Amino acid sequence: MYCKKCGKLINPNNKFCTGCGTPVPGTSVDTTGQGKDTRPGKPQEPMGAKDLGNARGSKNSKGLLVGLLALLGVLILAIVVLLVLNISKKQEAQRQEELRQEEEAERRERREREAEEEETEEKSPESEASEIPQEAEEPLAPATETEAPEGTESPSLPPVGPREEFIFPDSDSRYLERQELEGLSQRELSIARNEIYARRGRKFNSEELQEYFEKQSWYEPQYTPEEFDAMGGDSFLNVYELANKDLIVEIEEEKGYR
Repeated sequence: MYCKKCGKLINPNNKFCTGCGTPVPGTSVDTTGQGKDTRPGKPQEPMGAKDLGNARGSKNSKGLLVGLLALLGVLILAIVVLLVLNISKKQEAQRQEELRQEEEAERRERREREAEEEETEEKSPESEASEIPQEAEEPLAPATETEAPEGTESPSLPPVGPREEFIFPDSDSRYLERQELEGLSQRELSIARNEIYARRGRKFNSEELQEYFEKQSWYEPQYTPEEFDAMGGDSFLNVYELANKDLIVEIEEEKGYR
């Protein structure tokens, strides 16, 4: 190879012409003085420890950045979950408070209604009459039977209608009215009261009552008075029968039949 400037023969391995100092074509000049050859086919020098450290540092920086971003995402997700839970708790507490206020309002209305009912009962004529002291009465006769007054002739039993054998055939399924009872005789009231028990199969100590009910097609005597009471007595009766029996007893007491 010859130098293009001075024409002197140049060794291909030289980077500069030995005659004029012109750089040899095909070689690179390292201004730092180390003169790395970049010609094609020339093997590159291995990466130094410094370059390797810089590469590893760059990778570590990227990994750290990715880790920080992931941690930030987890924190944001946790904050969102906490906010949702907090809102749900507040909504549930608000619903519970509304329910509590509704229940309190219902209890208040119920107490007011009860107070009004008590006040009405206190002002009713019956309650005023019940407050008047009465003279001591003689012991009452058993609620299920009534004997005829001593020294008087026993009144006849009420006649049985052509299509029914009860004085009140529905006394076990409806509340009787006071007006229906006040016009009955002593014996009719007794029969009306005792037919409630006869319907339940109770027998009677009174021969007259027992004979009367045995003539009724519906009557099926099963229990003596003692057996009936031992098995619960009035617990056999439903709410209609209990109320009707008590009303008949009340009217009997008012009329002096008991």
